[in-house]
Amino acid sequence: MTRKQEVDALHDKLGETLNKFALENNLAYIEGRGKYSDTAVTFSVEFASINKSGVVESQKALAFDSYKGYHDGLEKANLGDKFIAGGHTYNISGYAYRSRKYPILAIQRGNGREYKFTVRAVVNGLGR
Repeated sequence: MTRKQEVDALHDKLGETLNKFALENNLAYIEGRGKYSDTAVTFSVEFASINKSGVVESQKALAFDSYKGYHDGLEKANLGDKFIAGGHTYNISGYAYRSRKYPILAIQRGNGREYKFTVRAVVNGLGR
């Protein structure tokens, strides 16, 4: 087994344990990135609260609510709003405030992966 495979197995096992902990405490576990060397492994871990509507209030999600007012066409948008871009359907999931060109984060329906978008692409996809 290679070092990468060992780290991946460790990450999966840790993720299962942290997800169980999160569910027991009414939190959402958000998988983070990791890095490793020959002698050490580091993973980032994030827990977020879940609001009454069932929406995970991660840092990225809270940032969307804070920054959407600075962009024309996004003032009335909400987390989870559906839009179409490139023939695929996405749901708004957050805001990457350090990403100037592609600050809007959205999850593609179907594969569940998160992608970055320009504000204009999202506004056009929302039909505003």
